[in-house]
Amino acid sequence: MVGKLKNKKINSHRKKVILIELAAFIVLIFISKLSEYILNVNNLILLSKPKIALWLGQSILLIIIIIQTLRIICNKVKSIILKSGITVVTIIAICTYLFASVIGSILFIEPEHIIEKDNKKMVACVNSFLQVRVSYFVIQVYVKEGMKARNLGEILSNIEDYAREHNISVVVDFLRE
Repeated sequence: MVGKLKNKKINSHRKKVILIELAAFIVLIFISKLSEYILNVNNLILLSKPKIALWLGQSILLIIIIIQTLRIICNKVKSIILKSGITVVTIIAICTYLFASVIGSILFIEPEHIIEKDNKKMVACVNSFLQVRVSYFVIQVYVKEGMKARNLGEILSNIEDYAREHNISVVVDFLRE
């Protein structure tokens, strides 16, 4: 009898912890989306390191929530086979989520280099999937200014400047016509 009461207290405590973690997860997503919107309105964008920190925080909270939920479910289930099946499915889901996150970060994060151009500190974003594209942004604490597309001539001259500096042969003359 005492063991069941203690188990109920632990489960109610875990449910409260999950609700707090879920609230923190939702608040973190809300803050990241709100800051992204505010920056977008002001023609700014976050650098990649703060973005990665936000993604990492969201991922850790999500995994913790999944594990806590798994513990509550496993405490309610009596069958060992069902418990082990739930555990295996959850572990596979977490591994799949982590793998997808790593692949997503590899594909969608552009390398950023802090350089000095025109006597200003700037961020050079290099995208070289099928062709080399370099975008220059004025740096402010953790954001890049001037995220929106500029005219084609400026973009082409930026590519040519970067190619000259790094001895890369880039042909962009056909785009100027």
